[in-house]
Amino acid sequence: MLEAQPHTVGDVMSRNIIAVGPEDPIGNILDSMEQLRFRHLPVVEGDRLVGVVTQKDLLHASSSLFSDKAKERDAIIGKAHVKTIMQEAIITVSSKDSLAEAGRVMWEAKVGCLPVVDDDKLVGILTESDFIRVALWYLAKG
Repeated sequence: MLEAQPHTVGDVMSRNIIAVGPEDPIGNILDSMEQLRFRHLPVVEGDRLVGVVTQKDLLHASSSLFSDKAKERDAIIGKAHVKTIMQEAIITVSSKDSLAEAGRVMWEAKVGCLPVVDDDKLVGILTESDFIRVALWYLAKG
């Protein structure tokens, strides 16, 4: 739970980032997302954010493979790379941005996460779950 009243993205963002690379196999990402219960993973090359891959991207990719045989489909998924399904046009925020502005951006863009970038480096990720934590903090404070 939050300790102090949150005002900025940096106050609530997740700092322990699990990121993937554009050359990572989609099959590995499926396993990681399932085990970690993540719905969004930033895609990085070095420290530079190059995209985001979401559960929806993975579901779309796996359902668009028209194979009647599960083994064939799984083999194709295992060989395909993240770069083929990731979203490259991503909206980011800074850790210094206000939560209100970040929430507005997330709402209007209809996205479930905002990568947090400071000085061209990925420093965190802000998700819908972070806003739920903020709401719970305010509700607890009455």
